[in-house]
Amino acid sequence: MINRIVRLSFHPDKKADFIQVFEKHQQAMPLLFPSCKSLRLLEDLHHNDVFFTYSTWDSEDVLEDYRASAYFKEIWGTVKPWFNERAQAWSLGEIPV
Repeated sequence: MINRIVRLSFHPDKKADFIQVFEKHQQAMPLLFPSCKSLRLLEDLHHNDVFFTYSTWDSEDVLEDYRASAYFKEIWGTVKPWFNERAQAWSLGEIPV
């Protein structure tokens, strides 16, 4: 299991558009990509144009399959022009303690 965190910063006038796209995406994910166990949207408390997506995946391979999919490319193609900074992403494993 891996966790994926993606930081996205938007032009202020595109914030509502992004939330709308994310809501549709969040509803479709369990049906299209059952290996995605959860998908959440977080907002930076001090910068309201900065969001983080937090997702949990069965493996890095299935995450990469999603990222190579036409579905992902369509969503990314829609939201990328709305960015006011380059996106940042981290793939993280959990350490059992």
